Amino acid sequence: MRGLLLFLILATPRVSLAVVQLPCAGVDDTVAIQAAIDADTRVNVTGRCLLNAAVGVHIPSGRTIDATGASFATLPGCAVHCRAFETVPGASAVLFYGGQVLGDLLSPNGLGFLIDSASGVSVIGTRFANWKTDAIVIAGNRPSSNVLLSAVTIEGSGRNHISITNAQDVTVEHSALRHTQPGADPGAGIDVEPNVGEGVDALLIADTETSDNEVGFYLHPGKGRPGTDYRVIGCRALQNRKYGLVLNSVIGGAVLGNTIDGAPVSVGGATLETLATDVTLSKNLITSTRGLILAGVQDSKVVGNVLVGGRITIVALGVSGEMIVLRNELR
Repeated sequence: MRGLLLFLILATPRVSLAVVQLPCAGVDDTVAIQAAIDADTRVNVTGRCLLNAAVGVHIPSGRTIDATGASFATLPGCAVHCRAFETVPGASAVLFYGGQVLGDLLSPNGLGFLIDSASGVSVIGTRFANWKTDAIVIAGNRPSSNVLLSAVTIEGSGRNHISITNAQDVTVEHSALRHTQPGADPGAGIDVEPNVGEGVDALLIADTETSDNEVGFYLHPGKGRPGTDYRVIGCRALQNRKYGLVLNSVIGGAVLGNTIDGAPVSVGGATLETLATDVTLSKNLITSTRGLILAGVQDSKVVGNVLVGGRITIVALGVSGEMIVLRNELR
């Protein structure tokens, strides 16, 4: 039996875990990076890299890109569809980590990383800065799924730092989302606005700071269908200009243990059919003269929150159903 086991071990094909080393030349490295990613499953990119954003780098399934020693910038002159990186539509099992991906605020429609109808995509420990529209977009004709953004830093976006329009099972954790450009619309740290026929479900935002943006977290289905299972836990929304958190038209949500300082929180829905439903707001510290605004909420709990400088205000469609509002402290 031992001989048979030894034969099976020796006969099993070995999978190479070698990492291809790719130092950038610094003069339009797009083709070289694309060729390496197409040919090998594990690529380590280093140095100062220049990308043609009109072409972009397209990441297929099963790729790991170690960009720890790399800084990516874009060549000038891109006019439309300007993207540094994007997954091939329908790709799966993609890992991108480290490095920084820099925009220039001059290329119209420029974005840093597009996750397109993909599954099992992780972006970890990467810094994005100064993208004309959004630094990271999670979207697609089919919902992207099982997406992890962890320990990312995003600064200076012209529209939103992270936009999510068609997705399920998205986690944003341990990240810092700072300073959308003044007047950006909506200018959110995380923006959830599905288009007609799209939706976003099972969203977890944990231990993430959003500061000095127009809106901290803008979770608003807009033209899409109401979302389900949104959780914002242990986050910090600091000195955002309009709202710290907007949570609209969600069925099943939890806003727990967050610090929201300098801007109000608004929870509600635009119509009787899109009320925020089964939402729990508990143990949050909200420091704002406008406090907590409930504008179309039903069958929900508002328990054990501390409001400094403001209070709970009920407006528009108000509250209905089995509401529990108790043990909230006004200071």
